[in-house]
Amino acid sequence: MPAHPILVTGIHRSGSTWVGHMLALAPGVAYVHEPFNMDYAHPGKCTARFPYRFTYVTGDNEAPYLRPLWRTLTLRYNLWPEIRATRALRRPVRDALGFARLRLAGTRTLMKDPMAVFSTEWLAAQFAMAVVVCVRHPAAFAGSVKRFGWSTPFAELLAQPLLRRDWLQPHVEEIRAAGDWPIVDQAALLWRVIYDRARLWRARHPDWLFVRHEDLSRRPRAEFEALYRALGLAFSADIAAEILAHSSADNPSSAPPDESAPGLRLNSLANIWNWQERLTAAEVARVRAIAGEAADAWYDDADWGRA
Repeated sequence: MPAHPILVTGIHRSGSTWVGHMLALAPGVAYVHEPFNMDYAHPGKCTARFPYRFTYVTGDNEAPYLRPLWRTLTLRYNLWPEIRATRALRRPVRDALGFARLRLAGTRTLMKDPMAVFSTEWLAAQFAMAVVVCVRHPAAFAGSVKRFGWSTPFAELLAQPLLRRDWLQPHVEEIRAAGDWPIVDQAALLWRVIYDRARLWRARHPDWLFVRHEDLSRRPRAEFEALYRALGLAFSADIAAEILAHSSADNPSSAPPDESAPGLRLNSLANIWNWQERLTAAEVARVRAIAGEAADAWYDDADWGRA
């Protein structure tokens, strides 16, 4: 395997797509989009079958995932499975040749995948991945999923005994009850489950990188340049210009409903506070109460208002 592959993860709607695509501007980096996400399954990219949203992979159940993910991270395209699945020939052959060229050039893989967040430690250990964990304000996350009407798949979390054992035990009763909660409250609980564990990661893995969406949004050039440096990526004036173009004040402050995330350009500074228009005061109060001490580890009082 060439230079350590990069994992960009965190809760969905945390800016991981933005971070992944901005890092993939670096020469010699290839972006791979969400192999853990069953909604984007492409056997050419990864033949592993992930049965749940947020499938948890660890040493006890790794056998079906090890080789497929190794192939993904070493840019080995699965040509015949893709042809069988799509009943097409031209695009799979083109993609297979593209993967081969990248692999032969020693390209470094960047895997962006919020659906892999529960498997982060396993991925890092098995594939020596450099880890970037994206953090976004719990109210901003809740406001975003409310806008799209996305409930949290708690049943799929509870259906995984290993995930219950290793992650969910302190939260199981609350998660069972949360199926009947409003979307905003569900979002706050999922945020707490993920970022309460991320607090431990910060202490356990000092080499991992934790980036707050809000810091990137306020200082995109400086923060991304620091990320590039930490990951050993080459930063240039052209890359800086592209990053600034994706975060300029000339861009809209909110994504359209039919957003196309890879090419999406937003006014990153204005986007920080969109949650204040999307959530009621009562919803914000509930989000803060449910997110609790986990939120306090990442955000202070000023982050809950414009002050």
